[in-house]
Amino acid sequence: MLSYGLILLVQIACLLHAGRTGRPYFWFMIILFVPGLGIFAYLAVEVIPGLLRGRAAARLSQTVSAGLDPTVPRVRARGRNRAERHQFSGTGGRMRPSRAS
Repeated sequence: MLSYGLILLVQIACLLHAGRTGRPYFWFMIILFVPGLGIFAYLAVEVIPGLLRGRAAARLSQTVSAGLDPTVPRVRARGRNRAERHQFSGTGGRMRPSRAS
């Protein structure tokens, strides 16, 4: 009984997602008439690839690949960029943004 309720909730969620994202109408028929397999097919063909192509996934991929790149000296590059963006003010040892940037 619990599995039927869970399948029904996931089925409704998939139907709402398909309607809001403008998916082709055959997905509605597949999800409605073949609930378990239709949900699995919809998630595998439409939802998961869409998540992997999204802007957030691309940004995460770039961040991870940049973090794993051993050729970038991060500490030196970070300090050099900070020195280029700011100039020392001389009062109290604080940094102030330069007017040129």
